[in-house]
Amino acid sequence: MIAILSLVLIGLSALFSGLNLGLMSLGVHELKRKADHGDTDAAKVYSVRKNGNLLLVTLLVGNVAVISALSLVLETKFEGLVAGLLTTGLITLFGEIIPQALFSRYALKFGARLAWLVKI
Repeated sequence: MIAILSLVLIGLSALFSGLNLGLMSLGVHELKRKADHGDTDAAKVYSVRKNGNLLLVTLLVGNVAVISALSLVLETKFEGLVAGLLTTGLITLFGEIIPQALFSRYALKFGARLAWLVKI
């Protein structure tokens, strides 16, 4: 159960981190222009990106909450220092580096597919 919950939390951290970099790298004016010319992906992303400060806070708070939860979950199975180091390693690799590399390359595509999640 701890392994499944940990995987879910790491996945959520990856989503928040990737969306943060990907969505914030897209320019609002460029998205608006593309949306006005009929690009449905740009229209979906523009709906969340136009409120940049709210988007940033939403993604950062979500990511911090997930990382804190992962640390607490791992604390039930491992000692404090081990849980902290394990959380740091897992989040760094699977929750930050890999998702940011993917989302930076495909920001509009991933952003359009996950805009509904950001709105929630």
